[in-house]
This record gives sequence, structure tokens and C-alpha cells, in this order.
Amino acid sequence: MHIDDLGQDILWEIFLMNADLDAIVDLGGLYEPGKEPPRYRYSPLTVTRRTHKVIHLDFFDQVKNHWREEVIRRTGEAPLCLKGDLLGYRTEDFFLATTTPTSTLESFNLGYSYYRILSLPKGKLFSDNAPLLNHRWVSQLRHLTLSSPFSMPEILRATKEMPFLNSIRLESGVRALGQITSDIQLISLPQLRNIVLTGYLSTCLQFLEHVTPGLGCGVSLDPTDSRDTITETEFGNAIDIFTRYSQNYFGVYNPKRLLLSLTSKSFYIYDLLDPIRVPSSPSFKFTIQFGRRLREDANPQLLRSLMQSPMTSLTFLELLLFTNAIEPSDPDFVKFTHILSSLDTLQINSLDVLHPLLQIPAHRGVPFPALRTLKIVQSTKIYAESIEPFLAWRKKCGKPIQVLDLTFSSVSLFGNLEYLETFTGMKVMWSEQFTTEEYICGSGARERLYFDKRTY
Repeated sequence: MHIDDLGQDILWEIFLMNADLDAIVDLGGLYEPGKEPPRYRYSPLTVTRRTHKVIHLDFFDQVKNHWREEVIRRTGEAPLCLKGDLLGYRTEDFFLATTTPTSTLESFNLGYSYYRILSLPKGKLFSDNAPLLNHRWVSQLRHLTLSSPFSMPEILRATKEMPFLNSIRLESGVRALGQITSDIQLISLPQLRNIVLTGYLSTCLQFLEHVTPGLGCGVSLDPTDSRDTITETEFGNAIDIFTRYSQNYFGVYNPKRLLLSLTSKSFYIYDLLDPIRVPSSPSFKFTIQFGRRLREDANPQLLRSLMQSPMTSLTFLELLLFTNAIEPSDPDFVKFTHILSSLDTLQINSLDVLHPLLQIPAHRGVPFPALRTLKIVQSTKIYAESIEPFLAWRKKCGKPIQVLDLTFSSVSLFGNLEYLETFTGMKVMWSEQFTTEEYICGSGARERLYFDKRTY
């Protein structure tokens, strides 16, 4: 088919391919002016909806001039988005262009990476003289990432002018310096759906303390420091902040799958999200950690705060419970194990997690009353003797484990599991040679559970 017979939509796609390629090529060798049909030259930009297209500045760097001239000739009066990369060491020279007035610029987007702090030119953007740019552009921001050493008052004062802010990320480098004055004590950001914070714990908590986000706002708090001490006031603020944000999030996104890690030095909770949730949905990840031991009442108080959120929909819990993290008889811990009325699957990475559950006083009832599946993901040897006490206890309480899932533990770590044969009806699952195997205890083939002499 002759190119002159092609439709305008196809001609336009050809034009775009030439105008905005993904890799820099010698366009001068691909194109010779004057050899294309007139309709290909003039038709693409004659339609109103074809405007606001992209021309990449890097492609103007050709040996011959005819490509540059042809592109300029085609654009005419059509608005364009120009983009390009700047390579070199004198990046400050590039920023000088942002200080001069511009009467034609309609949209401006600047992104850069750096390995040192730039000395940017002083003064206002475009000398405060760019009439075609949207007025009050800061108030139109939807997403904001800050990693330069801004102070917290500067950040709060800036976000106060961003009512449509949808997400904010504060990375290491933000400083908890300066006074939080009355005008920035409480910043309302009703559209905010995602907050990502990395840096000093005190700095991250300071931002969360003074911001009121939208309903269901997700939080990812990942402190980079491990302080040895915390004052009574700071601890109280941390509890209040966790309570407020967890209730705000879980009140909208009732948790179904959680990871909860308790150690003597840290508290960590992560919403594993429902697989059917949209990937862009907010998530919740909250970490509080210290270099030395947490206060004895820290984990109980944080659990108490967590229990103020609805937990009845939780069906999967990955529990990491380390030595001295919390007393098994602690009322808040016991209550937490009982309010999870729908918990079907418990995943542990160490059999040591089972011991505190066994130590819960009998008169307090059976923890995780709806538990059916115990999933063990362990990197050390697994023997029946280490699992049997927990399984026997659940069976005695009338809440037997129905599925013992070992598919994520290496079969080479299994010892003699023949004693599990006594738990009639319980399904044991494991992965062997890339195949999932299963055995129903009490079926009379207990030798299938003897792994000690197998070769892998």
C-alpha cells in the first residue's frame, strides 16, 4: 500500500514514532526531506485534538539540520511538551534558566538526581513572571517526594498549601528542627491517601502528629535509627499517633491478612493486603524500634491500640513472637488472641512461637478459637516432638488443627514426623521435588511421615 493511501491515524502514529523514539538514533539517516507525500507532511497537525504532543530535545542533536527544521515546520502553532536530559557537571547553569521570565511556558516539570547538595540560584521561579503557567501551582500538587534536608516547619507550612495532595513521601534527610508554630499545629489534608516516611523516628512521628489525612489513609513508617531511650511524653505521643492512624486505616480497610512482629526492642505491623485489592490501594506498615529494650508496657499498649480497630475479618496472621517480647499471661496479649474470632490460618517462622500460646492460663480460654491451619516456615530442623504439645493441646480443648502446612519449609529439615499419625484426620502438607504432597493422619501409611533417612 502506498503511504498516501494510509489513514490520518496511521500517519500520526508514524509521525509520533519519528518524533519521540525510545532510543536515540541517527534520524538524519532515516529521513530525507521532500520525499514524503504532501498529506503526510501537513495532515497530522491539522486536527485540533492532535495538539499537546511530545518532542524529545535529545533527538534534535543530529548531524544534519533537516530533521530539526522539519519538526519545527510541522509544529506550527501547536502547543508542545519538550523534554530532554542534561549531562554534565555544571548542573547549576541549567537552573539559571528557571530564574528568567517566560511568556510562553505553559507547563513545567523538573526532575533530577544528585550525589551532592546543589547550590540553586536565589530568587523566585521564573522571576515570578510566567503568565501562562497555572497560578498557584503548589496548591495543585497531587504527589510530593522530599529527600533534601528540609526542616519539619518548612514541610508542614508547604503541605498546608496543598489541599489536593494525594500522597507524600519523606525520605532520610528531613530534619526535626525549628518550632512548630500555631499556624501549622494541625494541617488538614482531606485527599491524602498514602504517607511514606523513612528517617529518624522522632521526625516521622512529628509529621504524623500534625497532619490529619483523609479516611483510610495508608502509612508506611520505616525508622532508620535505633534510639536507646524515649521520654514519657514521646512514648505517649507514639501510642496516640499509632492509635489514630491505625483506626483511620483499618476502619476503612478491615484487615484480612496481617504480619505482626513483637520483639523486646520493636513493634512491627504490616497489612499484607487482600489479593483482590487494587495494587494502588493504600497499605499500612508501622514500625517502632529502639536500640535497647522497649518499655515493658510498650507492646501491650500497642496491642491495646490495635484492638480498637475492627479485627473480626482477619483470617490470616503471620506471627513473629520473640523471647521476652511480651508475657504470655499479659491481659492485652490474651485478649488479642481471643478477639481474632475469624482467624483461620496462623503462620509462624519458629516453633518457639507456640510456647507462649501454650502458657496462656487455661481459664482464659483457647487462643485463636477458629484456627484450622498451622503454617510453619522454618529454617531449622522440625521434629514431631516440637509440634506435638501444641497439637495435643488444641485437640484436648476441642479446637484441633485440621491442616499442618509445611510446604514452605525445606523437606530436608524434616525429622521423624511419624508421631503425627495419632492426630487422626489432620492433613499434613509438604513440598517434595517441586510437587505438593499431602497425607491424612490415621490413614495407616505413617512411614510417609518418616523423613530422617531420605536423601535430597
